[in-house]
Amino acid sequence: MQFQIDGVPVRDPSNGNSADLAAYAVENTEQIMGGLDAQYGNAQSGVVNYQTKEGTDRFEGEVYFQTDNYGEPQNTFDNMDKVFVGIGGPSPVKNLTYYFSGEGTYQDNYPNAIGMRSTAGS
Repeated sequence: MQFQIDGVPVRDPSNGNSADLAAYAVENTEQIMGGLDAQYGNAQSGVVNYQTKEGTDRFEGEVYFQTDNYGEPQNTFDNMDKVFVGIGGPSPVKNLTYYFSGEGTYQDNYPNAIGMRSTAGS
């Protein structure tokens, strides 16, 4: 399987996987399976092409926050928080636009004690 970003093949040389792409950076995804033309080079089983977002002449942005910590001490979730950000628009330079996207994850899955622990003193 070959992965492409905007038509350019990407591959992490250390492990052979595709590059990570922020969720809000993806505009469209195209999947091509079997019967590949010569333009795809070493792709044997298929091609996945991610088309990234581009800036426009209007400022736009989106923020999404996801959590599984609902404030209850007995929760047994992973204590994972995620934030997704996408911002784009015109720049001060004429006919130049930008789009920035990123995401972050915080996970604290250290097992918390439900009850209080007591230590015996001597």
